[in-house]
Amino acid sequence: MKDVRCVKPGATLLASLFLVAAVPAAAGVVSSAEYLIGTVNVAHIGGFESRTSTASTSELTTDIGFANATVHTGHGAMAGHAVVSMEATEFEGARLLARAQAFTTENLHFGTDYCDSTQCRSAASLGVTALNITYAVHASGGVSAFATNTQFDHASASVSYGWALINGVGFATRGGGVQERSETGAVSGGIGSGTASMAVRPGDTLKLQLSMSVFAGAGISGWHNSGFLSAHVLADADFSHTLLWDGITDITAFDANGDVVALTPGGRFQLLNDAGDDFWFAAPGFASTTTSVPEPASLALVLPCLLLAGLRVPRRRAHPRSGR
Repeated sequence: MKDVRCVKPGATLLASLFLVAAVPAAAGVVSSAEYLIGTVNVAHIGGFESRTSTASTSELTTDIGFANATVHTGHGAMAGHAVVSMEATEFEGARLLARAQAFTTENLHFGTDYCDSTQCRSAASLGVTALNITYAVHASGGVSAFATNTQFDHASASVSYGWALINGVGFATRGGGVQERSETGAVSGGIGSGTASMAVRPGDTLKLQLSMSVFAGAGISGWHNSGFLSAHVLADADFSHTLLWDGITDITAFDANGDVVALTPGGRFQLLNDAGDDFWFAAPGFASTTTSVPEPASLALVLPCLLLAGLRVPRRRAHPRSGR
């Protein structure tokens, strides 16, 4: 069930305003948008948040910009996006942050029958007691950060992700990566797909764990003198292209003596999750879950919130100092 709400400005604001979409712990998804400033007119702050059991979105709008964070999980897949944009003329200091995180665990039940194009035979009848499997995980995305004047303005974006496959005796193979970027254009780390191998037994229950985090932050930290009529700062952490279980790519079978068992080419075992989806190939991903895009009924609730925020918010300038 989707929960969409307008966030109304309060009478007072402490050091920061948080929009956090609370979701059940079992879902493993959370997002937040934050506005950090010493002095702010709360009438100029608006936003919304929406959530389901598999997705979370937080958005914050102010008179000098916006922050948006989204995260979405599915069977064997997850995606996230965090973006912050700021634009102002005369101002004191301000900072916008957006972040989203997700973590999932999936039980994968390794079958006991090997099936080719003509028949299925049990592993026991084939003399197979263990297998070495190679699997693939797809990951793609990127980060960007920009500031008009890097002396005063700062932006940063980062994406981190990881996966682990744990076999029936607790042995795990892992992978992942991190990519970061700042307003100077310096990029560190990388995002990419990967493969790994591990030993399993027919009938094992494996655990697939996926995790990801996206962060975007932008700050306008001082007064611009002549020559800088406005400031524009942007940070974008885009991991919306998905972290996805990409299936089994190779298997080698062994008997009780550790000798290789020749299997009929083109056959396979089953690798089912608790929902009955076969992970031998690429996971179903978001096909069997509710999308993170608001439904029409939800949009009808959200759009008036954004419209009212836009009517209240003159985007020309933030709060100026009392003197130069």
